[in-house]
Amino acid sequence: MVAMVIGLLLLAGISQVFLSNKQTYRLLEAQSHVQENGRFAFEFLARDVRMADFWGCQVNTDNITDHLCHTDSTHINYCSSGVGISSGSYAYDWQSDGIFGTDGATSNDPDTLILRGAFDSGIFVEQVPATPAAALKVTDTSGLVKGDLVLVTDCQMGEFFSVTDTTGPSGFDNIGHNTGTNGGFIQNKTQVFNKKYGPDASVYKFGRVEYYIGTGMGGEPALFRRYNVLSPTTGDEIVSGIENMQIEYGVDTGANGNVDYYEDATEVTNQGAWDNVVSVRITLTARSPERYVVTSTTGGADRRLRREFTSTMAVRNRLN
Repeated sequence: MVAMVIGLLLLAGISQVFLSNKQTYRLLEAQSHVQENGRFAFEFLARDVRMADFWGCQVNTDNITDHLCHTDSTHINYCSSGVGISSGSYAYDWQSDGIFGTDGATSNDPDTLILRGAFDSGIFVEQVPATPAAALKVTDTSGLVKGDLVLVTDCQMGEFFSVTDTTGPSGFDNIGHNTGTNGGFIQNKTQVFNKKYGPDASVYKFGRVEYYIGTGMGGEPALFRRYNVLSPTTGDEIVSGIENMQIEYGVDTGANGNVDYYEDATEVTNQGAWDNVVSVRITLTARSPERYVVTSTTGGADRRLRREFTSTMAVRNRLN
């Protein structure tokens, strides 16, 4: 009997140590998941925020001719803020709203971040065209398709236009910039560029990137990234376990590159201050995939491990 009691006590002790170690392991594993997800999420966000409002290598965007901004009655007017392609594939407003956002329905709901700019696609002009109206001969297999919005620039001057055709002669892709209806896509007001762009020029694709919180695989919340489309069903899940995103925008009122104050998207919109945003402060809430890893229910009845991560990112193309 004595031996049995001693054995039971030893077994109880061993069981207690095992359960304690198992719970510690689960907690450490949850911490690892949360930290990893938070770090990955900020890697994606920081890269795109820093490149927002980039419009090529020329110093002054006044040197860019916008062939999409129509002022005559024979073309659709794409000069106004928020106007998009009729097919709904893009939101075109390149001269403003390089960075934009919306607040959640309530203070606890996730915010949404929208970034616009010219994205380097590794496309270069390969030959000087015969005339300023001729198609651009660019890198073979450029991947450009009809309706793409692109910027060609040689760091001194640029042209912003809609691709109207992509015929491919041997060794090149011919990128047309004709006028006309363009098959329902944005059409160009003029076909003639201000100059003939040669091998010292690059071609950038217009990009619209949207970050938002949605429901990912297995019903878990996740950070989504939607590129160049407006449909809410076409975003890509990039980091799971991100259940909230709160954003504040640093506004520079003195045009000196310094933030004077931070405020939410609604206030920036009310003040018409989106062009003065020079930084973004993002707070992400990441949660563990494992339930019941913490003892307190303060963070939620599911007792998941939750952590908030905050990072401030500069919009580099708006800094002096």
